[in-house]
Amino acid sequence: MLWGALIASCNKNNDGNGGGNATTIKATNVINSSIRITTVKVHVWDDDIGDYGDVIAQAQYKNNGFTLELPATVPAKYLDFIFDSPPKSITISDRNVKGCALLDGIHGYDKGENEIGYFCLIEENDNSYYETFWMYVDRDVTVKGEYKDTDYYEEVIEKYDLKLKKGWNVVYVSAIESYNNSTGTEVYTASVTSQKPSGVNYQWYYENFYSGRATTKPAFSKLQENRTIK
Repeated sequence: MLWGALIASCNKNNDGNGGGNATTIKATNVINSSIRITTVKVHVWDDDIGDYGDVIAQAQYKNNGFTLELPATVPAKYLDFIFDSPPKSITISDRNVKGCALLDGIHGYDKGENEIGYFCLIEENDNSYYETFWMYVDRDVTVKGEYKDTDYYEEVIEKYDLKLKKGWNVVYVSAIESYNNSTGTEVYTASVTSQKPSGVNYQWYYENFYSGRATTKPAFSKLQENRTIK
């Protein structure tokens, strides 16, 4: 899926707004920070090589934070259709829209230019997970609807309410895991929206590739396995 994100500083009153021109990423008070980090770089995914491609932005890491300026445009080779085969229950205003997302694409480097971890802006609880992403689209588009995928053991529900402007946008993912006693199945409900959820305390975390913060991401992991958006 092409996820989006948040322009915001990291503190207990983190604030952010949807819409285009979300070109500045500012993080402060990063949790699990490391003195080894000297540089922060933004990568975009390259389907041709099956890995992260060029660096499109970078900044110094200092005082447990960073400020990144994203480019106004993204090279066409990194853009792809945001849906492969959307179900009829999801409406897209323009199916020709292409984009890219910074899914775990904000990486930390040490002084030797070795990639040692990545940054994420999240809140995580026992049965819920909230994350923000930066997303670029090449034109205005709205995505609305709900999709359900059910089998004998579990049910996955995806809800979309996106209003994206050409350029960089803020997108919020809320994923909740529950249990349906009547059917005896696990239920994974995820919402993808341009509107910041109320009552969520987003904080910046640094994930070290070698000894990162333990995280289960219960519903979010299931959403990624079953997602309908690329």
